[in-house]
Amino acid sequence: VDGLAAAETLWVIVHGDEADLTLAESVSAGGENDYVLVLAAGNRFLNEAGPDAITIDADNGGMYLVFSKDHKTSDLGEMASPGNLFASDYARVGVEQAVADIKRGYGLTLGSRFVYANAPTIIIAIEDKERLYGDGNPEFTFIREGLVSGDRWEDVLAEGTLTTAADATSPVGTYAITADGFEALLGYRLDIIGGTLTITPRPITVTADSYSKMQGEPDPELTYRITAGSLVRGDQLQGRLTREPGERPGEYAILQGTLGHRNYEIRFVPGTLTITLRPDARGAIPPADPFPEAPAAPAGGAGGGAAGSTCNGGVGGGAAGGLDDTRADLPMGVECDLPDDAQTGTSGTGQGMPYDGGAARR
Repeated sequence: VDGLAAAETLWVIVHGDEADLTLAESVSAGGENDYVLVLAAGNRFLNEAGPDAITIDADNGGMYLVFSKDHKTSDLGEMASPGNLFASDYARVGVEQAVADIKRGYGLTLGSRFVYANAPTIIIAIEDKERLYGDGNPEFTFIREGLVSGDRWEDVLAEGTLTTAADATSPVGTYAITADGFEALLGYRLDIIGGTLTITPRPITVTADSYSKMQGEPDPELTYRITAGSLVRGDQLQGRLTREPGERPGEYAILQGTLGHRNYEIRFVPGTLTITLRPDARGAIPPADPFPEAPAAPAGGAGGGAAGSTCNGGVGGGAAGGLDDTRADLPMGVECDLPDDAQTGTSGTGQGMPYDGGAARR
């Protein structure tokens, strides 16, 4: 098309699926308050006329529409698109009907537009999120793409909300993040890729209490304290602590055992069970001597006399005793071995009694 101009309205329509409409020179129309210039290509629109290829009286409400099959194959050249409208069925219903449909759907609020038969897709990709068990949900976000040059996001996408079934009480696991109320406008299609909320175990530190007991006593109840982090909304840990086996005196580690909870990541600090000896098992006073020292025998020795109740005092009777041993005054219950030549002795008054070596034994 070369240099067409109209005082009021100008329509140029090229029919056929393979028919291109090429602007070699600018075209113009001077009408007001309507679509005063309409160009329609069966296939591609190609601009070779520079940035001012289309001239209208925009100050007085003049607007234009340019129809073509696909925005990816058309070439606007140096023109900037004023905005786009997609999914027009103009090739089937005819350009005149298509223009009427635009007016019926939008009035004249769209202004000048490039109109295409194809429909690009806006992709909404919901971002994955992660949080700890017991926390509130984070703000959900999404990434959008697919906007065609000349359009604005606020014109082509009505944003909705992102939701999940999980709340602060939901257990550890994965939950879908879904979109609700999103809508594509101006003929765009919409594709939403869901996201995932992952709830992870809440970290806590559990410290076992230390205990002691005497050997032979039953173990105390093993307890613990939460020394870092906290349980959520009345949760309780499940299971019980254990300890290293053994009953001999010494120290035994108190272990985590089966203590746990699916919604918590536990850092466990062991305790100590100390087993001590009973008082009667160490440092006790031994029992009394079963053979205490007996009182001294009467003086005079075994044969009767005044002297000799010990080895030193003699075994025979008599005032002085007939025997003299250097191991004198030994306590009762201790043997007193006499020399062979002292086995017999004389008492002060008569013949001494023979000594059998055992008179000093108890």
